[in-house]
This record gives sequence, C-alpha cells and structure tokens, in this order.
Amino acid sequence: MRAIRYRWIGDAWEPLPQFMLMCAQEFAPGEEAWLDAHFDRSLQSHSHYFAALNTAWANLPEELAQRFPNPTSFRKWLLIETGWCIEMEPYVLTKIEAALRLAHELTRQYPDDRIYVNPDDPRQVIWKQAKSQSMRAMGKKDFQQSKQDVLDKAAELIRVSREELDSNAGKAA
Repeated sequence: MRAIRYRWIGDAWEPLPQFMLMCAQEFAPGEEAWLDAHFDRSLQSHSHYFAALNTAWANLPEELAQRFPNPTSFRKWLLIETGWCIEMEPYVLTKIEAALRLAHELTRQYPDDRIYVNPDDPRQVIWKQAKSQSMRAMGKKDFQQSKQDVLDKAAELIRVSREELDSNAGKAA
C-alpha cells in the first residue's frame, strides 16, 4: 500500500481527493488503520547535508578547528551564526560581575549554545540556542533553507566554493 496523505478537518482525518479512490479500494467502512507520520524531507538530502558538514569540519583552518571539538558543535555554531536559533529572554542582573559569572557558568554547562554578556548593557546575559533540524522539529522548506545557509557559511570558512564542498561531500556520502 502507498502512503496516503490526509488533511485534519477539525474532528477527523480526511484523505486528500487524489487518495479517495485508493482508500475506497483498500479499506472497508468502519475498518481501523494506523495513521503514521511521513516526512517530506529526503533521507538523501539529509545524508548529504551531514556529509558536507563533516567534510567542512575536517577541513577547518587550524585557528578554527580548536574551537569546534566535533561536527555537531560546528553545526550548532553555524545554525546560530546564520540566524537559525532561538534567543532566550535575556537575564538581567544587578551587577556586571554577576552577569559575567552567570555567562561563564551557562557556557560551561551548554558549550554548544552562544551565551555572552551584552556589550551594550553588561548586566544582561544573552543566550542563543541552535534550532533543532530533526524531521519532527523542522519541515522541508525550513530544513532546505537552513541547510543552504549553514553550508554556504561552512564553505566560506574553509575558503572553498559551495559547489566544491558539495562535490567533496558527495564523495564522502
């Protein structure tokens, strides 16, 4: 049986018109079946993305390589850098020293997040967290755009064209 696409109509799931005939042939009235999640994002695109990121991470200039201990850390930094992040409500403390201590402690606990003292108001601690790119958290359109933004930035950091990064990732995938 092929996957069937449904639309929620407020109190039930209804097959889209192009799937009605197939449902009529496949199911008897009153029959029960599982409705399972299907994601429009291709596994090939997902795999290529991570292969390209691993390639970029492995080819970082030495001054940057020390900053990112693994490809996940690198990916999260790129997501934040390109705006694919959640910015928490700033912590506002009464003393600059307290803000510095808090920023240091949060950075220690959450090393892949971007946590810093606001240069315009050093009593504020800013906390940015990379958005999840899991299939459940990010749809196809946002994933494709975030993938493009992240890989463009990664190619820029290792000083290659995006096409060259994609080509090298294709060999690794």
